[in-house]
Amino acid sequence: VYNVTLIATGVGNCVGADTLVINAAVTVNNVPGPIPASCAPPTTNYCCSNGITLVQFNTINWTSNDAIDNYSDFTCADSTLLVAGDPYQLTVNTNPNASSGTDERIVVFIDYNNDGVFNNTNERVYQDTASVAGVHNGWINTSVSATLNTRLRMRIISDVSTNAIISGCYSPQRGQVEDYMVYFVPNTQAPNVNFTSNITTVP
Repeated sequence: VYNVTLIATGVGNCVGADTLVINAAVTVNNVPGPIPASCAPPTTNYCCSNGITLVQFNTINWTSNDAIDNYSDFTCADSTLLVAGDPYQLTVNTNPNASSGTDERIVVFIDYNNDGVFNNTNERVYQDTASVAGVHNGWINTSVSATLNTRLRMRIISDVSTNAIISGCYSPQRGQVEDYMVYFVPNTQAPNVNFTSNITTVP
């Protein structure tokens, strides 16, 4: 809670001033991000401009440096609102292979149950083993059982395509780990009725 002080001063040779103080005029609420992840995997051997430079996912549109920045937590920098169970398009840019000599793969996790751990079975939501000129495009079919109305962590991991990304705590050799925030709301739309029938009476 902050007080606000306004000081007004006139102009010219014979001027006066007046002060207005409003107590408790502004309240700033700290909005927490997702719960901390169980790990923050570093890049172990940065080289050759590898890493993630662009993430687009629904309203997330975030440009960043490559893996020279190491692990990056953008959960409070960019986030998006999603409808649980709906599909959303994902675009991730990595090194286009011009200087590294090796393409990059990516894996995406969403901590659906908000426990800080990325489950390889049901929270590994997307993977792409190679890019097209440094661009990974695909769709994430979100879970209808995602924790609702809660800030959740989405993790994107990249590494050279010859390395297997085995878990959400995998430390990339030359790639990068970036985290973002997603927020799920329930689907309140009525289902679309799309069928025909030649039965006109019900016994």
